[in-house]
Amino acid sequence: MPEILSQEEINALLSALTGESVGESAAPEPVPVESRVIKPYDFRRPDKFSKIQLRTLQFMHETFARHASTALSAFLRAPIKLSLTLVEQLTFDQFISSLPVPTAVGIIDMAPLDGKAVLEINPSVVFPMVDRLLGGRGKVDDFSEKARDLSDVESVLVRRIIARLLEAFANTWQNIVPFEVKLDVLESNPQFVQVMSPGDTVVAIAFDISFGDATGTMSLCLSYITLQPILPKLSAQQWFTERRKTLSDQKRDILKRKLDSVRLPVSAQIGHATLTVDEILNLQPGDVIMLDHKASDDIEIHVASRARFCGKPGAIGKRLAVKITGIIGEEGGCM
Repeated sequence: MPEILSQEEINALLSALTGESVGESAAPEPVPVESRVIKPYDFRRPDKFSKIQLRTLQFMHETFARHASTALSAFLRAPIKLSLTLVEQLTFDQFISSLPVPTAVGIIDMAPLDGKAVLEINPSVVFPMVDRLLGGRGKVDDFSEKARDLSDVESVLVRRIIARLLEAFANTWQNIVPFEVKLDVLESNPQFVQVMSPGDTVVAIAFDISFGDATGTMSLCLSYITLQPILPKLSAQQWFTERRKTLSDQKRDILKRKLDSVRLPVSAQIGHATLTVDEILNLQPGDVIMLDHKASDDIEIHVASRARFCGKPGAIGKRLAVKITGIIGEEGGCM
């Protein structure tokens, strides 16, 4: 029976190979305090959105800014530009405190998702838009002295502006989750907007708006509670994949609609006959040409010079017509 080495003998062999004492672990070198990166973290308000999710929201709302610019430009019949400036995680109280008073604040329903979203448009661009819709040039001079609440007529027009924005917003989000978005309430004082607790975590998305000589901001607030069921879908890879798939489907639908409206020539061939040149030259009114089809036989119906159907000739009122009785197969013959 072979001799079994003891643990001491095994350690001795390993020590001879490596030149180090086996069983004694070297003490780790201390990391200098200066090289350590210390990041502050508030345990009372922990981060709930990951960097990947915030980056995906940034990509999505850059697309929303482009769509909204096009929609508002068509609605106002004047060039308007939205550009994304900020995507940040904070509390609802911090978001409300950052809004001016008065302003245009809309409470948005995003069914079937729970909770509400908040959309705010700065008065410095709201009033020029309203002025444009009322037939003006879209300019408001000395706005700082005219800051006020919206009138009833102005509120109706602002609701229409927000409706165009929400349509672009829903189209942007349909790759992640389709929802019915609508404006519930329009307020002038942000302090009256109590749709969630002050300490709730939200993501604030800010835009710059330029409309003629007027410039201002627009802010969108999305609650963590509202987005929590769909957070796993907020990955850039999935969003781009779904977006490419949606664009492909849209192109296919557009192509199909265009093809559906293409006009093609349709003709019904009653029969064929073969004549010599001499017979053609001697034709006179009243002559009868014998065809290779009987009156009781089906005739061929050609679509773009290709036989596609078979049918029976007839008339509807004073117009000639043909009734389709079958489809001509690949091998020929009526099916």
